[in-house]
Amino acid sequence: MKKDDYVRWRPSRAASTPFPNQIWRRGSFIVDSSSAGNPYSRLIRDLLDDYDKLALPFNQTTDSVSVTFHVCVQHIEEVTWYDTYLSWNTTLYENIAEIRLPADEIWHPDTVLYNSAEGSADSSNKLNVVVTHDGHVVWDYPTLLKSNCAFDVTFVPFDHQLCRLFFGSWSYNAQQMTLFGDGVLLDNFHTNDEWELVDAIMANGVTVPMQGHELVEGVEMTLVLQRYNKFYQMFMLVPFIMIAGISMLVFLLPPDSGEKLSLCITNLLTLVLFYGQLSRMIPMTNEGTFPIIGTYYFSMIGIVSASCIMTILVLNVHHRKYSNRPAPRWVRRIFFGYCGLHRIAWYSIDSSNSNNNESGRHSIQLSEIVTQSFVVGSSAVISRMEDDSDDKCDTTSIKEKEEASVEDNEWEIMARVLDQVFFITMSLLSLLLTLVCGLRFRGYDYPKLN
Repeated sequence: MKKDDYVRWRPSRAASTPFPNQIWRRGSFIVDSSSAGNPYSRLIRDLLDDYDKLALPFNQTTDSVSVTFHVCVQHIEEVTWYDTYLSWNTTLYENIAEIRLPADEIWHPDTVLYNSAEGSADSSNKLNVVVTHDGHVVWDYPTLLKSNCAFDVTFVPFDHQLCRLFFGSWSYNAQQMTLFGDGVLLDNFHTNDEWELVDAIMANGVTVPMQGHELVEGVEMTLVLQRYNKFYQMFMLVPFIMIAGISMLVFLLPPDSGEKLSLCITNLLTLVLFYGQLSRMIPMTNEGTFPIIGTYYFSMIGIVSASCIMTILVLNVHHRKYSNRPAPRWVRRIFFGYCGLHRIAWYSIDSSNSNNNESGRHSIQLSEIVTQSFVVGSSAVISRMEDDSDDKCDTTSIKEKEEASVEDNEWEIMARVLDQVFFITMSLLSLLLTLVCGLRFRGYDYPKLN
């Protein structure tokens, strides 16, 4: 019997092959037990002979393929499903219960992360899948996932972010493939230096519309993340508040010290640097929300800027004492009137200093009257008119010096009053702003999942 008289028979499906090692001869049937070969090779060859990897693995078109989804926080752990075309009888293949096949050689679900941040690039098709004799397929999916999540920057750095990830089939609708989530695995979760995982749930049966009118049924995983804010408190928030508080103390420095304006500008530039660092820390978003801490930084910079302008005003008032010009009456009324600014400040204004000008004038008038009476009543004084004229000139000089001293003292007192009024006003405004922002942060509660 020639070799050409034998033709090996290959079945179309391994599940329907009762005797895979049969050899057909023209007109007769015999069993070739000597040509068994490698059972793994025969099994793979029999399974993939007429296998169509583009066809869904079910017998009836009304059925759908159920895919089980195991998700880890960092990556998809594995995807499992049943393929009726990849089942066999273990007794016919020397009790082989499972085999490994290339993922690109069989049908596999095109499960994707819809809100992925890395496009559709995937190298998992180059890996093998584990197939058991009953058609159960396990596909290890070690690809790392990066997702786009909506970011709410209102309560940064005391915020909790809600990230939703939707997994579904890219080409099959809800009637053709059903995806089930089997919970979130946290066994291999590595803690992050910036975020803490507060809660994680998985919801099945979530449907979203595709590009057309069909619906995609998939799995939605929701993560609640809390930011570690100790770093931001120690290096961003506390130093900013301390420098802003020191900026208010500029009003307590004497105007003659020469360091008021330089200290104010130095603190202002430092706060601007903190604000720039904060802008690089907070991600840009077009959700229409602005962070509270950004509002606090911006408002505090505005207060310190106003403090610099007020410091310039105080220095201008203080140095007017060198101009030998008296303060206008309406300015005196603002500072020293019944409801003047001196009532707000704690600086005690001596009434004798404020009335020193009037008392000086009365004393000068009295000396003039005494001098005139002495000239009229005594003839001996007439011979000394030149000495009296010299005394009168001396009296006039003393009068001018006293008036100049009173005017200088008024300008200096007004500068001190302005310093104290501005210190009280700006300190209260800064404290009120800090309390309002702190209460908003304290009243924030992160969203909880049911």
